[in-house]
Amino acid sequence: MTSSNINRTVLAVVLGSVLAGGMAGPAQAQAWRQRHAAQDQQSSSASTQDSQDEREARKKEREAAEAARQARAEAESNKRQREQSQRMQQQDQRNQQQEQREQVQAQRVEQQSQRVQQQQAREQMQRERELSDMRNQQERVREQNRETRDRNAQARDREENRVERDQAQAAREQARAQRNREQQAERGPRQPDRQDRIEERQDRIEDRQQQREARQDNRHADLPAPRRLDNRERDQRIVRDKQQARTYQQAIQTRIAPQARYYAESLNHQHRSHGYHYQQQYYWRLMQMLAAWNWNSYNYYNDPYFYTANDYRYYRGGSWYSINRYGADILRQAINYGYQEGLYAGRADQMDGWRYDYQGAWVYRDANYGYRGFYVSQGEYNYYFRQGFRRGYEDGYYQRYQYGRSYNGSDVILGTVLSGILNLQAYRW
Repeated sequence: MTSSNINRTVLAVVLGSVLAGGMAGPAQAQAWRQRHAAQDQQSSSASTQDSQDEREARKKEREAAEAARQARAEAESNKRQREQSQRMQQQDQRNQQQEQREQVQAQRVEQQSQRVQQQQAREQMQRERELSDMRNQQERVREQNRETRDRNAQARDREENRVERDQAQAAREQARAQRNREQQAERGPRQPDRQDRIEERQDRIEDRQQQREARQDNRHADLPAPRRLDNRERDQRIVRDKQQARTYQQAIQTRIAPQARYYAESLNHQHRSHGYHYQQQYYWRLMQMLAAWNWNSYNYYNDPYFYTANDYRYYRGGSWYSINRYGADILRQAINYGYQEGLYAGRADQMDGWRYDYQGAWVYRDANYGYRGFYVSQGEYNYYFRQGFRRGYEDGYYQRYQYGRSYNGSDVILGTVLSGILNLQAYRW
């Protein structure tokens, strides 16, 4: 309640009192009016002063509210500026980190590229060395083959010359004996007859020739003379084995030889030094054997395998198979080669402290060493090679000779073991 309202209330109370008192005297009334006028004047003055104070208070309140609003707006603006600045700083940091990551990635890519280039350079140098070694080895093998062929040719020439001399000598002796007999018939007996000596000498020549033929085929001495195939069957064999040999030659060059070298490198990474050395030696022996084989210039028509009929049979996997004596020799060779390679591989694993694992050996999985693509199928050769390899690996790993023996500096499988594996049965015509 304002001061004006209070004064009016007081005035109403006073008037009521006067009226109730029966209207005081004029003097009192005059005095009352004067006091009332003075009070009204004071009330009006106080009311005016209160309105100004209220206006000033409201103005101050508005100014304070405006100042508070401006302060809030300024604080909000400052906050937004700080947040924007923080976001910009964070974005700059992220950009810097991204640039750093990109630089690191670029460095890694460059380092990887350098490593790849270095690896390629090393591989190129290795390939060049291997090609150079292979060419040198092939040249040595060719030289050895030429020397061997020359020696064989010389031996054949000497043998032929000796046979020719023997035959010429026998012919001369026969002619001389004939002349002596004629002279004796004409003149009578004057000297001993030499016909018996000549016939004895001829018999010795024939015996030596038969002994040479027997030595060449003594493994099949229990068989009758080989039966010859007709030309059609011979030509079919030649066509089949030519294609088989060509396919196998391509497989060695494109698949088998690179795999052998790669496996040797994997053994080197595993720090299996003896296994690595053995695998490297196997690789080079495989290359030597490849260089020594002349598929394209091979004289198929001069090979007795292609015109000799089958004279053996053997049982494997629930079926009987037939083969001639030359194919049987290849299967025996597969078992012997397998035994030798298994012996070397088992010794290498044992010296490296590696576990017993003949099936993990690359040579066992490949099982092609010694195979030329002739006489028998590759699957047959692989099977019998692995039979010999398993037994050789066991002997080599456990440092013993249970399935084989050392003979004239070479390790060979026992004949009884070989016969038990192959179980050949000869035909009897």
